[in-house]
Amino acid sequence: MLKNVFKWGGIGLGGFFVLVLGIFLLLKHLEPIDEETQIEITSNDKLMSKKLLMLKQSEIDSLNSCIEKLQSDLSFLNLTNDSLKAQSEFKNNLIEEYKKSINQLNNKLTAATKTTVSIQELAKTYESMKPEEMRPILQKVSDKTIIAIYKNMNARKRKDILNALSSERAAAITQQLAGASKG
Repeated sequence: MLKNVFKWGGIGLGGFFVLVLGIFLLLKHLEPIDEETQIEITSNDKLMSKKLLMLKQSEIDSLNSCIEKLQSDLSFLNLTNDSLKAQSEFKNNLIEEYKKSINQLNNKLTAATKTTVSIQELAKTYESMKPEEMRPILQKVSDKTIIAIYKNMNARKRKDILNALSSERAAAITQQLAGASKG
C-alpha cells in the first residue's frame, strides 16, 4: 500500500514537472517578435492572431487547472503518506509491547515449569519417607507447600503426608484441598 502511495506520488510529481516544462516552453515560444523581424500585420492576420492567442490562453488556463489538480493530488498523497507512517509507527510500537509481554510470559512459564518440576521431585522424595520422618519437616512448611506436594504424590502415598501432620493441621489442609477442588 505504501509503495503504491509513493509510486502515484512520484507519477504525480513527474507529471507536474512535465507540465511546468511544457508551459515554460510554450511561453518561450509565444515571446513577442523583435522589431527587426516584425512584418506588417493585416486585419485578417490580427483576427487570426486573436483566435490563436485565445486558443493558447485557453490551453494555458487548462494547464494551470491541471497543475492545481496535481498540486491538490500531491497534497492528498502527502497527507495519506503521513497517516500511513503514523499508523505504521503505532503498529510497530504495539508489536514491541506484544514482544515484551510474550517475553515476560515466557519467563513466568519457565519459572512455573521449574517450580512444578521441583515440587514433583519433592513429592517423590516424600513418597519414599515414612510419616515419622516427614513430621518434623512438615511442621515447619507452609500449608500451600504441603498442598502442592500432596497433589503431586502418588494417590496411595497421600495418606502418609496427612498422617505426619497434627490432626488440626491435617483437618485444615483437608478443608483447603476440598475447597480448591470445588473452585
